[in-house]
Amino acid sequence: AALGDTAWVDSNANGIQDVGEPGLAGVTVTLSNGAMTTTNAQGYYEFTGLTPGVSYTVTFGTPAGYAATTPNVGNDADDSDPVGGVVTGIVLTSGEFIKTIDAGFYQTAALGDTAWVDSNANGIQDAGEPGLAGVTVTLSNGAMTTTNAQGYYEFTGLTPGVSYTVTFGTPAGYAATTPNVGNDADDSDPIGGVVTGIVLTSGEFNKTIDAGFYQTAALGDTVWVDSNANGIQDAGEPGLAGVTVTLSNGAMTTTNANGYYEFTGLTPGVSYTVTFGTPTAYIPTTANVGGDDAKDSDPVSGVVSGIILSSGEFNMTIDAGFILNTAAIGDTVWFDANKNGSQDIGEAGIGGVSVTLLDALTMNPVTVDAFGNPIGSNGTILSNPDGSYLFSKLVPGDYKVQFGEVAGYVRTAQDSIGVSDAKDSDASVINGITGVYTLGQGDTIRTVDAGYIKVPVYLCGNVFYDSDRLIDNMVDGSRNLPMGIYAVLVKIHPNLSESVVAVVAVPGMNAPGAGTFSFIGEANTMYYVMLSKTAPTIGNAPAPSASLPNTYLSTGEHIGAGPGSDGLVDGKSAKFTTGTTEICEINFGIRRFIAITID
Repeated sequence: AALGDTAWVDSNANGIQDVGEPGLAGVTVTLSNGAMTTTNAQGYYEFTGLTPGVSYTVTFGTPAGYAATTPNVGNDADDSDPVGGVVTGIVLTSGEFIKTIDAGFYQTAALGDTAWVDSNANGIQDAGEPGLAGVTVTLSNGAMTTTNAQGYYEFTGLTPGVSYTVTFGTPAGYAATTPNVGNDADDSDPIGGVVTGIVLTSGEFNKTIDAGFYQTAALGDTVWVDSNANGIQDAGEPGLAGVTVTLSNGAMTTTNANGYYEFTGLTPGVSYTVTFGTPTAYIPTTANVGGDDAKDSDPVSGVVSGIILSSGEFNMTIDAGFILNTAAIGDTVWFDANKNGSQDIGEAGIGGVSVTLLDALTMNPVTVDAFGNPIGSNGTILSNPDGSYLFSKLVPGDYKVQFGEVAGYVRTAQDSIGVSDAKDSDASVINGITGVYTLGQGDTIRTVDAGYIKVPVYLCGNVFYDSDRLIDNMVDGSRNLPMGIYAVLVKIHPNLSESVVAVVAVPGMNAPGAGTFSFIGEANTMYYVMLSKTAPTIGNAPAPSASLPNTYLSTGEHIGAGPGSDGLVDGKSAKFTTGTTEICEINFGIRRFIAITID
């Protein structure tokens, strides 16, 4: 029997003997019986005179400068068979000639070139720009190296046809230059530090994978309070913290406690613009006063433009000065006793009312003053006991004021006709918000007032013929009452004096609404209701005693829908204080009595 075939150059390293791929001469081939041969000019070899039934092993030597291709990737007639250079377990039959024991080889490839200092940051390796030593370069197969003193690196022994990725580390103090701006031999290739899709041919050495770096530049300096408004940063004038500074590349920072800021890692040769935000409660000082760029204020309308830095430069002359200016707004919250929308003499202020300062544009609460100090609780303060309030140390601008709700009160009419702005109420009846007030630098507006009136409260109840004396469901008796019963509303003043404020006749004899009565009172006021057989005069003080028509007496009084009594049985309800909702179970039970004469 016999065996043999071809050793060939696998030009594309795909493991298949493609059409046109040449044989490889001089490859040593050894048979396990000790026989040895070398491939001829066409890469062909064979072993004859072999014994059938014997298991043979064929070993292929790897030629210098070559590597074995991937084995067993296709059909046996076209692919490469050795695994680790060896094909085992070849058993021949009598007279058989196996011509499928092939071996493919390819020449390894390489790549490399230079990392350099792009002194002018133009993305091109210009004449005289030096190599950069010590740059870490990593290949996607795990290999790693660093550039030598001339910035050179290389990776050898690579497989053709494989897509490689090269990653360049960025040295400390440097930034990558702009990639792919010129021809491939002179420009910088990495994007985000990476060059992808590098496919090499057999034996190729690609020396165009370059990377340029430049030393970054920086700019910065100080934002300060120009206390004397002369446009110069004089000795002792403090830095201003928290000022927003924006660079034209999109970077943003704020000044520190000393007013200092900086932008680092910048590209030389680029024209930068720096924009300074105007801090609250300040206005810019005069720009470019004097001849010292390190001491003056540079922004014009908040902007410094055309700043071009050289490689490694740190420009510390971009300063900005500001002048402090504040404003104030406030006045009074009061009780409009006569409900005329005017703050008349003797009408008292109301303390403890919430007052909120609003940004007129966003309608959000203004929570801090010009110095960053909190304004009340989230922009809300409470009026003083005399009703006064004031928001001070404010940034000039447009504001509104919102006056909160007061239990038992509603706001009086807004901007009453014929009433001056110093005396009228400025708050909306609906939501308590005023119109817009524009505060200029140093302005104080003290005419923003809000008047309140008491909320009307509906009071009602029942008078009924009570046979069971209020021991079960209250209003369960006949309303066939006598005529001449009056319900009297008595107000108890803060000094505990009393006066009659309303009188209504209680319909009887099954008339419409028989046994019912109602009043309109005020919120947050103490009252009681009594029954009387006469109609007292409104305003009477003190109130008269309770009374009923002859032959009638009280069985009890009770405020509430359930059974019960206030326990006095005197024709007067218990005292009660109104809220803002109606009270409609002020109930009185009465009954007749019969005088019996005993002889």
